[in-house]
Amino acid sequence: MAWESLALEPNQQQNTSLGSFSVIHVHDGDDPRGPKVRLCVAGEEEHRYNLYPGDTFPVAEGQWKLDRVVFHDDVRWTVFLSKVT
Repeated sequence: MAWESLALEPNQQQNTSLGSFSVIHVHDGDDPRGPKVRLCVAGEEEHRYNLYPGDTFPVAEGQWKLDRVVFHDDVRWTVFLSKVT
């Protein structure tokens, strides 16, 4: 299956053919860039990224982007990722 996008929620790990994706923490502070997301991607190696909406990060042979974060309430959110290349 070719993965083009992912939606991650609290306490959830998404396992794909590219690796495992999970959000460690989301901080919605006063940063004008938007919420800060601490993301973990584990494949052959584990990588952790601090990302803001629009930031890209490598996964396998491609690039992925943090599209947006939707807050449902104080403790529930969804982080949306999409494949760029």
